Amino acid sequence: MKKILLLLVVSLGLSQFTKGQVTMTAACDLMGLVVNVSDTNIVDIYHPGHYLTNPSEYNVIDWEITDTQGNIVAEESVIDYHRFAFQPNLPLTDTLNISAHLVNDSAIYEGNPVSCLIEDQLYWTEDYLPSGTLYGRWTFVHENVGEDQNGSIDSCIAIPIVGCGSAALWDPVCGCDGVTYSNSGDAACNSIYDFTGGECNSQGGICTSNSGIQIIEFGFWENPDDPCDIGECTSDGQFLEIVIDCMEQTGMPCNGEWVEVEGQCCSECVESVIANYSCDSISLNPILPLGGVWDDSVLVVDIETYFSNYSIPYAGLMLIDDMGDTIAIETISTAVNVYGISPNTSETRELILVNELVLPFSGELCVVEGLFAGTSNIVCSYPVIWYNMELDQIQNNRQPKLLRMIDILGRDIKIHQSGQLLFYIYDNGRVDKKFLQ
Repeated sequence: MKKILLLLVVSLGLSQFTKGQVTMTAACDLMGLVVNVSDTNIVDIYHPGHYLTNPSEYNVIDWEITDTQGNIVAEESVIDYHRFAFQPNLPLTDTLNISAHLVNDSAIYEGNPVSCLIEDQLYWTEDYLPSGTLYGRWTFVHENVGEDQNGSIDSCIAIPIVGCGSAALWDPVCGCDGVTYSNSGDAACNSIYDFTGGECNSQGGICTSNSGIQIIEFGFWENPDDPCDIGECTSDGQFLEIVIDCMEQTGMPCNGEWVEVEGQCCSECVESVIANYSCDSISLNPILPLGGVWDDSVLVVDIETYFSNYSIPYAGLMLIDDMGDTIAIETISTAVNVYGISPNTSETRELILVNELVLPFSGELCVVEGLFAGTSNIVCSYPVIWYNMELDQIQNNRQPKLLRMIDILGRDIKIHQSGQLLFYIYDNGRVDKKFLQ
């Protein structure tokens, strides 16, 4: 019969706080990471815990990025800041392990200093825009939230307690760590409180898995380092392997891609989902600077919507070039509304230039659903062609010259026929949407 020995430790220390100190925080499971900027050359991750934990000046976030082999890709301890940017420097087919540990000894939650750990994985996913242009982005596999690290010490790790003594009595027990202790007190003095009576090697029915690991308990068993290595240890000492048939290995089709999930034997199918939004009901008007020279690091875009029965959740704008690389993107720090694009609205948005924008330029201005929620999905894209404009041309206020007429699929149209919706592209960068009755 399993015996559980509980030790009660009473702490007499009381924390004192000054009258003016603000110590507010939120539960760890309300914190999740968001990919703020995503490109083949850079990843920028946002951590909400910095704003949810006060006093924020004492926030320390320990970032660690590793590859699947455990090699360090990037690591840094960031103080009083909510973002972390790094260069992947890995093939896009590799998966990145992300670890962000937020600690703040001056912020107390449910009696303990804040200590929240978020662990997740990033993988590169690619898709096609409606116009046929290939684009990619870094995406979190699990979308994990934080876990409180207070009191999370593994109870099956032997840690000798200084000054702890037990009776000189031989009444052996087998600890959950697979070690025989002289008695239950001896096990407790080594921080082992979960054990069974008798020596570990005399309980009978000890099994050996197909991978060569010794098993000390009867019943179902799973290798903690390999979720595919599982089976049952029978009372007569036999190990019965359980074979898992994964859908990917059986040839099951996936409308997306198969993604490895930490702690699972089989990969999961991550489907590509495109929402059914009416892109014709959205008007985007980039405001180009005089002479096509950027004095600032932002691209300003006026947006108007004409739909009324839905909104695009957590959506933002992104500019990509013909190669699919991100040139400018909205961020949480510049967005006027991170909750999405609303119906019947008119507002001005600012996109941060993450790569050089040089005229003449051709690419696509995209509406990205879930941009501020870490689940980016391009739902609308609009072709843009910007030619270099001289300052005197703008000052003369001449009429813009029509360069192209294209349909919603980006195809050039020579004659605008009745019943067609076309985009008129002018040499001053303006794009008008016109419907001929």
